[in-house]
Amino acid sequence: MPKNYLEQDFEDHIEEHLLNSGYHKCLPENYDCSACLLTSGVLKFVQDTQPKEYKKLELQYGSEAPEKLIYRLNKEISLRGTLDILRKGISDRGANVKLAYFKPSSGMNPKHAELYMQNRFSVVRQLKYSASNEKSLDMVIFLNGLPIITMELKNSLTGQTVEEGFILDVLENYTTLKRYFKLKKKYEGDKEYEKKKAVHLLTSYVDLQPHAIEKKTTLMLDHFLEHTVDTIQRRGRAMVVTRSRLHTVRYFLEFKKQMEERGITYKPLVAFSGEVEDLDASVEYTETGLNQLPPKVSIPDACKTPDYRILIVAEKFQTGFDEPMLHTMYVDRKLEGVHAVQTLSRLNRTMS
Repeated sequence: MPKNYLEQDFEDHIEEHLLNSGYHKCLPENYDCSACLLTSGVLKFVQDTQPKEYKKLELQYGSEAPEKLIYRLNKEISLRGTLDILRKGISDRGANVKLAYFKPSSGMNPKHAELYMQNRFSVVRQLKYSASNEKSLDMVIFLNGLPIITMELKNSLTGQTVEEGFILDVLENYTTLKRYFKLKKKYEGDKEYEKKKAVHLLTSYVDLQPHAIEKKTTLMLDHFLEHTVDTIQRRGRAMVVTRSRLHTVRYFLEFKKQMEERGITYKPLVAFSGEVEDLDASVEYTETGLNQLPPKVSIPDACKTPDYRILIVAEKFQTGFDEPMLHTMYVDRKLEGVHAVQTLSRLNRTMS
């Protein structure tokens, strides 16, 4: 049986590789939340590589030199950013302090090469980055005590992220509806068919009937108007996921019809690839022809405007569509495995 790898296994693997590559392991307790630094790492780097500059600080501040250096560094990072600090260093009371040494372009300066080799990379796991809460980052990499890389390691098939507050728990409000239909027998001596295939074809046929499309659209639209339209500062959006491109077209036409009848000012959008031929109506449809969007306006961009608040899809936009105003999803198809995770994950984004 294949092993079910956890987030911790991934962390172990990355940490082992980094330590074998010359990184140093630091504990979360070594991190100073108020300064956002590994203060001991900063001080050790400066003292080891620039003893003369550090001596200047000691002459000015005495025993308070460590605290004054960290205070100055933290203030400069806030003003200029970490990258600029690493490139140019900081100055204080006549001392010019470097926070990193870059690789020399040649071997002409042995001293520079020696200083470059004293750069110290450190890794901290499960770092609690704030004093105001207990949230933590999986891994943080530091250069000479300054944080340069943060990592959140996630398994797309687990729910690690929900507990840590980075995404929402979609299944918390997951609701299913049952429907019933009865097939009327017309012929004696009906043939037997493979059950799974027959059920799929019959269900698809039933779901394409105008009565079914009309009733489901009414149900979804009523729910949207009552529970979604006023969410996310009155900007809540919804996605309707159907079983085929033809279902998508018919749902779009019915949504558009009912929304116009109710005097709703915004419109639905439809997303599918290529052309869809509706044999019953003898009409071919395209995404562009149905949406009638202005030139150069994409569907994701249109979804952000007040004019469009419901998006109807089959396969398109079920992955890679990260719309923070998407609040509700109506799924009229069977979802399984990774496809279910990818589709429902359109809803787990947090809105800042």
